[in-house]
Amino acid sequence: LQILASGLGAIPVYLLARDRLGGNLEGLGFGASYLLYPTLLHTALNPFQVRLFALTLLLFGFYFYERGNWKLFYAMALLATLARTDVALVVMMFGVYGMLTRRSRLFVVPPLVIGLGYFALSTFVITPSFAFPGALTPPPPGVPLDMSCWPCGTSPQLAYYAHLGTSGPGILNYIFTHPLQVAQIMFTGAKIQYLVLLILPLAMLPLFAPRPLALGLPIVALNLLSLRGSQFDYQSHYSLLLIPGLYAAAIYGAGNLLDYLRAHGRLSGGTRPGLVKAWPIVWAVWALVLTVPYKNPVLRVIRSHESAAYVEAGHDLISMVGPAAKVAVTSKLGPYLLPRRYIYNFPPAPYSPYNLGPRRRSDYSDLDYILVDPKNSALDSRDNLVNGEPALDLLRRLPNWKLVASKQGIELYKRQ
Repeated sequence: LQILASGLGAIPVYLLARDRLGGNLEGLGFGASYLLYPTLLHTALNPFQVRLFALTLLLFGFYFYERGNWKLFYAMALLATLARTDVALVVMMFGVYGMLTRRSRLFVVPPLVIGLGYFALSTFVITPSFAFPGALTPPPPGVPLDMSCWPCGTSPQLAYYAHLGTSGPGILNYIFTHPLQVAQIMFTGAKIQYLVLLILPLAMLPLFAPRPLALGLPIVALNLLSLRGSQFDYQSHYSLLLIPGLYAAAIYGAGNLLDYLRAHGRLSGGTRPGLVKAWPIVWAVWALVLTVPYKNPVLRVIRSHESAAYVEAGHDLISMVGPAAKVAVTSKLGPYLLPRRYIYNFPPAPYSPYNLGPRRRSDYSDLDYILVDPKNSALDSRDNLVNGEPALDLLRRLPNWKLVASKQGIELYKRQ
């Protein structure tokens, strides 16, 4: 369902390109490049990611917005908003885009009110209501407010930005009163590279029609303000909601560029000889070629598929873990342990509610088992270090944990 929903996003991309650029071939070229966009490929093959459904709905929403069909636009926007809190920010920016393109109030005011209103409601009321008692209490005096105490503060979402403040107003106040410090956070070498990697598969065309990029401005800000590497990684789901604005800008940018070339005599009248006529095919080939340096996940799946022996070994080790046991597991093995009540991610993120090694909290769980595939990429992420070292290295030297079984490289540990 996730892959099907992702693929359906090519339809509004095709329709937008066909209408703006004047031909089915142009629409097919952009539709093909959308299906090859690196962020989409990487996230479609990851575990369930609800932003992918919102992405397709937002693309259809943009198409209906441009066609002036307010009923279908609002239907798409409201459905997309149900996916995640941050989708509401994109819906809100449709109102800003409407102001930039001089639309009627019907296409400006409601998106602003609905988007901003739902974002505030979800951030400050709905999500905090699900937190366990005491979870949102700030740490004691002298203890730094950072991801290690997640979800401390007033909201689990805002806790990702605890380095800026403990509340929404506090974070905004810091941003406006410390512009130099904020710029140092947002514009590091890694984050500038991230922005270039997002736009390079689109051949920089969005720069020729930047107004649709307004749709993604809040998401860009959230990602650049974060200290977590996964939020400024083109392979991560955190970049999915940037795609509607990027592709709309790329399509309109291509149209503006073609109009400019025609106006200055670079393209003769209505004819499009040779390479000019075939440019949509060249565009699709460009997208295909770029999947190689962008670590095409489809090729990786084919090259690094799970062998039958590996799958059998995983099931054998899982069968040793009782259904009532509290177990932490690396991500790709996790779904095979369902259904159970107590299941956690390994390596532990700062917000994982279980004790490991020096991490001791009375309101956290004491695990019974840990099931690890040492090849899991999350083990090496600096976001998941425990006291500065990889969690698996820590686990292997803890005296109260014993390796009880190992097959095909997969390791099962039991607490003594």
